[in-house]
Amino acid sequence: MGRNLLLVTLAAIIFTLLIPITNHYYASERAFTPDNLVKIQLEYR
Repeated sequence: MGRNLLLVTLAAIIFTLLIPITNHYYASERAFTPDNLVKIQLEYR
């Protein structure tokens, strides 16, 4: 039981440290800009 608790705690710490890194990558690329919407509509036809 103690080992499982340690593993869960370590995993939570690692994921907490990774959240700012992933937010940086997602924030740098906007998903829906007018250019992207036009491109999606042209490729859909």
